[in-house]
Amino acid sequence: MGLPSLTLISHLVPKRLRAMTNAPLGSPPAPLDSGAGPRAWMRQGAIAILCAAAVVVFAIFVDGIYPVKTWLGTRVLLLWGSVAVLHLSCLCLGMLVMVKGLGVRDRPPIETLAVSMAVGVVSWVLLMYAAGAIHIYGRPLAIVLPLICVGGGIGTLTRSVRRWCTKEPSQTIRNAHESSTLVRAIVIGFGTLCLGAMYLQLFSPAALNYDSVWCHLTVAESYAREGGIVAFPGDYAKNVPQLTPLFHLWGFLLLGFDEPALQWMFALHNEFALFLWTLVGVVAAVGWILAEPRRARISWAAFFLFPGIFVYDSNLGGAADHVLAFFALPMFLCAARLAERPTRRKAILLGMVVGGALSTKYQAVYVLFPVMGLLAYGWLKLGLAKRKGQAIAIAAEHGTWAELAIIPGVALLTAALVVAPHFLRNYIFYSNPIYPFMQDVFTASHPQLRDGAYLVSHVFTDRNWQPQGTMLKKAMDAVVLFFTFSFKPHYYYEFHHNVPSFGSLFTLMLPLLLLVGRQPRLWRIVACGSGSILLWAMTFLVDRNLQTFLPLLVASTAGIIVLAWQRGWLARVGVGLLVSFQVLWGADAIFYSGHERLRSAVEIIMSGFAGTARTRLDSFQAAYLALGKSLPPNATVVLHGTHGQLGINRRVYLDWAGFQGLIDYRSLHSVAELDARFRSLGITHFARPMGIGAAPSKQEDILLSLFLSQYATAAGTFGGLELFAMPATPVPATASAPVIVLGVPGYPDGAYAIDKLGTHEWFPDLQNGPAIPDVPLPTDPAEWPKFLESGMATMIGPSGSFAPALSALVEQSQTRMRIAPNTASIFARKTPP
Repeated sequence: MGLPSLTLISHLVPKRLRAMTNAPLGSPPAPLDSGAGPRAWMRQGAIAILCAAAVVVFAIFVDGIYPVKTWLGTRVLLLWGSVAVLHLSCLCLGMLVMVKGLGVRDRPPIETLAVSMAVGVVSWVLLMYAAGAIHIYGRPLAIVLPLICVGGGIGTLTRSVRRWCTKEPSQTIRNAHESSTLVRAIVIGFGTLCLGAMYLQLFSPAALNYDSVWCHLTVAESYAREGGIVAFPGDYAKNVPQLTPLFHLWGFLLLGFDEPALQWMFALHNEFALFLWTLVGVVAAVGWILAEPRRARISWAAFFLFPGIFVYDSNLGGAADHVLAFFALPMFLCAARLAERPTRRKAILLGMVVGGALSTKYQAVYVLFPVMGLLAYGWLKLGLAKRKGQAIAIAAEHGTWAELAIIPGVALLTAALVVAPHFLRNYIFYSNPIYPFMQDVFTASHPQLRDGAYLVSHVFTDRNWQPQGTMLKKAMDAVVLFFTFSFKPHYYYEFHHNVPSFGSLFTLMLPLLLLVGRQPRLWRIVACGSGSILLWAMTFLVDRNLQTFLPLLVASTAGIIVLAWQRGWLARVGVGLLVSFQVLWGADAIFYSGHERLRSAVEIIMSGFAGTARTRLDSFQAAYLALGKSLPPNATVVLHGTHGQLGINRRVYLDWAGFQGLIDYRSLHSVAELDARFRSLGITHFARPMGIGAAPSKQEDILLSLFLSQYATAAGTFGGLELFAMPATPVPATASAPVIVLGVPGYPDGAYAIDKLGTHEWFPDLQNGPAIPDVPLPTDPAEWPKFLESGMATMIGPSGSFAPALSALVEQSQTRMRIAPNTASIFARKTPP
């Protein structure tokens, strides 16, 4: 290219660009146009257009490799955007109630946010209760309700934030007791890594735990399907407090969440976001302990010194345990503030949080009773001070002791009003406000089976984990367990292999309380946490219930660490050694039982590269989804021998004794009666796992085997589930006939009336008496054919105590039932009796 061409090009280049390229090496860049003139606007517009065009070109190119509409990132943004809208709505609602409605403005910002969020969640769920009562659940409600909540409270929130910002102290001078920059960076890095691992562990729908696919998410699924609050007479578990499913319900109603797996992922993300608010509560509680919130800013990371949070049945998985844990510290803080300066407005605030906790799980009493003790202690101090004539700074609304006397009643009444929708729902549907419990007290409870109260107390609440003995023995055992509970797990071995994963720092650091100086606030929260442990140890030794009050122990431990750390460098060496040992010990807890969840999350993330983006979520609950799609919209299904049902999305009844009050096989004496009972309940289908073991009674096994094999219609197999349709016409009644029992342990060979086989074999207390056949097996083989002909069915167990010839005769003269428990063979007479 010659000189003329270069000269021509130089004239085409803008003067500014020529100046930039001709500038000496190292010269500062020329200033950019920062004005608002036409030229500046044209340049900004050109940049925007070029960038947008680049996006279009790039999107067209990659769409052929990984279709943009299937990108995982857009769905994750949708999930987080939806969660953000829900939590902003709750926060605005809580600020509206707490700050504007009750005028509580005297708390540190972080504490105000933590308590406001708790109040907002309670208020949101109350609104959902009201909407469900009039059956207006749907996408319009999901769109309008957040607009109302945010519109009503965003002004209060923004004004509060501006006020906090103007009052924020200068950050230029660091408190002498604050940790060094390096220590802070290490703590924040540790906490951030653990948060990332926790999020990855629950990212996939595979993270849903047993209770969530049984009841918590199926309640939300059912309410969304029915458009309002409905009864669950065939499943006790769906009638316990329902704040958790009602809080997740919004994601099931929201426009764009038609894919069930996305609804379930919303619930998991929603629970994770609520856990982040629990960490806010930890910072607020430690700030209260130290009386200086700024020194507690990194205390949230102490939560991961309790690595049980990563282990199955204690980790996040769609259940209610961590939702209740979210309320623990706001409840404590409200009680502590009320004890210090009692007012009716603070009592209302406490009552709302207590009501929210009770609306989540009845295990809220683990925190509630210690908190009541804290209040009683505060009232006692005030009473003694008044008696001594001391001047007390009390902010009672009218400044009299008569006013102070009604404050506990205000808190109690508020809590009762908050939890009233749950009790009212159960009373309307079942004539028992706490159904299925206390059926022997609320004798009009319905539906109710024979021995219903006994079965609830022994099966539904799982007596295996209830401490036994007198109250004194339970109390003494609880004291011992207080010092050992974190070192030896108490629940199922397969979850943790008896490896202590809860985190033992709370127990190990208790002696430091005597060495950190006079810290009355620290002693109060430690006392509440200790009381929670003792209550747990005396009632129900299920390790996941420890999670419900874990935030109290975390805040206590963090407070001890901070106060011990500031005693000096030698103390820091000891504290650092103990904390480091706990971190190293618990570092692999993430993988104890979470490796499958991590693998599933990674597979979902890699699905675009692997070319499986369109089907990345199809495998989750696939059998239940397929089963549900095969059913008509108005179907009612009996689910036999299992609990998990998420994805069926139809009305489901259980038939498991002790988990429902509708179906009692002990009251049925023939297949015709069984058919009639199912029809009276509107049941259209029956589902059971293939290869299922024995039912609680032989009567149940025999009746179901005859009904499913001879009358019900096979409707397909879905994964490990067999589906049957009810017979088109009612089963004809037949004459009563006995059942022949051969080689069944515990039952001598012979003919039995069917009701004599109704003994619930798991519980000796419910035995009908010794198993004695009405007609023993004849000793003369010549009488066997007539004997077999007298029974409507024959059950043969695994025992070989009878003659092989008799077994061959049964095979020859009767028809083997295809459907039978894997512990026995069942035959039916070829001709009806």
